[in-house]
Amino acid sequence: MEIELVRPYGFCSGVRRTVGLVERLLRERGQLYCFGELIHNLEEVARLAALGLRTVSSLEELPIEGAGKRFLIRAHGLPPQILEEVKQRGYQIVDGTCPRVLAAHSEALRLAAEGYRLVLVGHREHPELAGLLGAVGGRAEVVLTPEELSFRPGDRLGVLSQTTLLPEQFTAVVAAAARQVRELKAVNTLCQETLRRQEAVREAACRVELMLVIGGRNSSNTARLAEIAARYTGCYHIESPNQLERRWLMGKHRIGISGGTSTPETSLRAVQGEIERLMGGVNDGKEDGRVRREQ
Repeated sequence: MEIELVRPYGFCSGVRRTVGLVERLLRERGQLYCFGELIHNLEEVARLAALGLRTVSSLEELPIEGAGKRFLIRAHGLPPQILEEVKQRGYQIVDGTCPRVLAAHSEALRLAAEGYRLVLVGHREHPELAGLLGAVGGRAEVVLTPEELSFRPGDRLGVLSQTTLLPEQFTAVVAAAARQVRELKAVNTLCQETLRRQEAVREAACRVELMLVIGGRNSSNTARLAEIAARYTGCYHIESPNQLERRWLMGKHRIGISGGTSTPETSLRAVQGEIERLMGGVNDGKEDGRVRREQ
């Protein structure tokens, strides 16, 4: 059996930047507040919580008195109205918004100022879109498919995308709009690091018998990787090694392992190690069951 860790893997540059920032801040003072999960990885969030990261899901959970306390804007960004409330409570704000997300905010504001009707392609419940909608005062529509988009006479449409979306989802909406509107301005705000990972998984899935995609269930970019892999081979999306089942591995000669942009390399290595443990000494009649580690 061969195991391939599909490159690139580990944290993307945006997540690496945010996690590094949080670690440094916690070393300095030992406590930091964050609105929503820092990244969509339960194990990593738990590790940082043990160091002093305090995650809140609403303003009601955030202490009213913020003087002397620090508040982090996570990589997904934050709606301005929430940020303003945090400032009024006296918190010191640390901005960890991903530069690619900030660029999308700037593009959306520019299109709105130019009078375009804004359309954001993505998952409405995703925190990145909540921040983007907040940045333009809610003056945008969110769609995921062309069928959700309505057209008006004389439309001037400005279209942007959630950074972690599949490119074909974005282009499908843009193509539909191009056939219907008077003027169209589409800005590709897809994350290039995410796109490279998607293409790598697509290529790997064509040469392996099973793909294991590691990452949080609520991670949009991880879910997209699993969707892509499943088109070409067997695929399971898991969060940790203890979710592995030996029956998935039986009779497989080549297994690929990939992870979302918020999945650390250690998680992939742990899954690799668990495969080796589960398959140690197994003989399926075709090979001796030994697992060759990636060099």
